[in-house]
Amino acid sequence: MTIGLYLGAMGLGAFTVPKSQRETAALSRLFRVALLLSLVGAFAPAIIHFAHGATTFVSLHSGTTNGIFIFFPTAILVIVLIGFLSGIELPLLMQLAEDERVNRVLAADFVGSLLGAVLFPTLLLLQLDDLLIAFAIASANVGAMVVLHQYLTRLEARDTFVRAGLIFGSGACLLIAVVCHARVEQYFLRRYYYYKEYPNTWSGFLSGMSGLPTVERYVTPYQRIDIVHLVSGDYSDFFIDPYSSKFRDDPAFPWRYGLFLNGELQAFSNFEEIYHEYLAHVPLIRSGSVPRRILVLGGGDGMLLRELLKYPAVEGVTLVDIDPQMIALARNHPVLVAMNKRSFDDPRVTVITDDAYRYIQHAQERFDAIYLDFPHPTDFSVSRLYSREFYSMVRSRLAPGGYAAMNADGINYLSAADSFGRQEIHPDNKWPLYYATLTAAGFEHVRPFFSNREPDNPRA
Repeated sequence: MTIGLYLGAMGLGAFTVPKSQRETAALSRLFRVALLLSLVGAFAPAIIHFAHGATTFVSLHSGTTNGIFIFFPTAILVIVLIGFLSGIELPLLMQLAEDERVNRVLAADFVGSLLGAVLFPTLLLLQLDDLLIAFAIASANVGAMVVLHQYLTRLEARDTFVRAGLIFGSGACLLIAVVCHARVEQYFLRRYYYYKEYPNTWSGFLSGMSGLPTVERYVTPYQRIDIVHLVSGDYSDFFIDPYSSKFRDDPAFPWRYGLFLNGELQAFSNFEEIYHEYLAHVPLIRSGSVPRRILVLGGGDGMLLRELLKYPAVEGVTLVDIDPQMIALARNHPVLVAMNKRSFDDPRVTVITDDAYRYIQHAQERFDAIYLDFPHPTDFSVSRLYSREFYSMVRSRLAPGGYAAMNADGINYLSAADSFGRQEIHPDNKWPLYYATLTAAGFEHVRPFFSNREPDNPRA
């Protein structure tokens, strides 16, 4: 959809270019287009982030989904505007080129598209956030404005100071944006994570929300890691004590801290053990024995590791995680260290920094238990870790009598219980997909289990 809108807008932009015009007129129009592209491109991510925040604000305070009429039109407008301006450039460049150099213009356009398509996902997106990427690309347009200004100055002296002023102003805006980048990033991160704290007025929404905690963001080649102090609680605040004594035992334990990967919650300090304890202990109890050699794929936060190391009979745990930054944070960040109880310092732990798919593909050792603790599958790289081929390789690395356990998001969607306590699988329940994939990979006995936070459970 995005590419289609962009290409369609390019066609509209190209259609507006006159068939022929004077060289100075073409250069002047190209200069204006480069100016607009530098400004629109530089602030496009910020505009879309702002529209997303406004959408959340309207939906939260109106109790409706009317906010989507802010986000989608804004995103479409930005895409169409950038495509429209980009579509004007190529015909103008072809007019300015002599007949024998038109092929060079086309070649440069196609090669530039290739370089952009390669560098954006393999370099820029892995090292910078979207705001800085936009500023970097916009600076290239400012460079083009400098070149066009030099050509126009040689052809005519008119408007020289105006063009120089526009170049200086654009460059100054970009420089200020880069210098203030961290503050701008925090502005939008707070709107993403602290949406419940929005004052119920537009003036409050536009405020900097500077009184809220800073969101810690770590950009790695593999993901965006955010550590957030969530100031608003939920209903779990009122019944956490019956489930856990950690806050009574250690009053300094981190309260309401969340670990997010690419904006998705991975662990919440108030009740993360409800997830990690079930994942670690239920399969082990069902197997009837403590595994001696354990493989953990994913789980770089160290919390699943913490639970598995509670068994003295465990001789060794090999943990494989692709992101060294995640491991470093789990070893050193005070919030994560408090949550994982310094599990990485246990001498029984071996840490391997590698892609889980590649590791299991080449592994020779067999394990008594293999735990899969991955984020939700939102892209191809993570989706591979939920495939039949991957599960088949996992099964081949199990020792006789061994078991595998995994995080299976979305298997707890069930209908309300009837008078006999029976529940039906909800249409959105993903259990049939997991079951079909795992059995196709060769697993003969597949059992689901899940844990829920419940404010009132007489059987708990």
